[in-house]
Amino acid sequence: MARIGRYEIRREVGRGGMGIVYEAWDPELRREVAIKQLTAAGEAGRGTLERFRREAQALARVRHANVVAVHEVGEDAGQPFIVMDLVRGESLRDRLGREGPAPAGRAVAIAIALTEALEAVHREGVVHRDLKPENVLMGEDDRILLTDFGLAKDFAGADPSGFSTMMGRFIGTPGFAAPEQARGEHDRVGPATDV
Repeated sequence: MARIGRYEIRREVGRGGMGIVYEAWDPELRREVAIKQLTAAGEAGRGTLERFRREAQALARVRHANVVAVHEVGEDAGQPFIVMDLVRGESLRDRLGREGPAPAGRAVAIAIALTEALEAVHREGVVHRDLKPENVLMGEDDRILLTDFGLAKDFAGADPSGFSTMMGRFIGTPGFAAPEQARGEHDRVGPATDV
């Protein structure tokens, strides 16, 4: 059986620009978890490793019912990983693609859950910078969860300037980025960027 650290890998559940997400089993605590492992960490540049580390640190500080919780950060065979809550369900993007626009009451409930999650994130000095339907999970219990903090900017961490990004370079997802992101004005990125 494949393992990452002490965790038994059950299956791959997703892939993104920075890593692979697995469903896994924690035999020590006897619970299911999700593990995000940085792909090709040995070949990754310093910036990629730093973003991965900051994602874990940013998420670990936030405690809110609508934000995916981090349990552990580690390294296995030179590959960094983050252990998080396993959310059974689908992304908001998949749900909207399958069902179409949500009824007004449900859309308002989703918006309220996301604004409460963002309030908790911003209170901890973190700006998500990549808020989009793919990064919102809808659990089987219909709970809304904000996830994927790979592009987060950390205002409260050791480096208050956030990530070492070059001025004028776009960071985010076209179509979902705020104007200051689209223009590469990283010094203007703040909580309003997510809103």
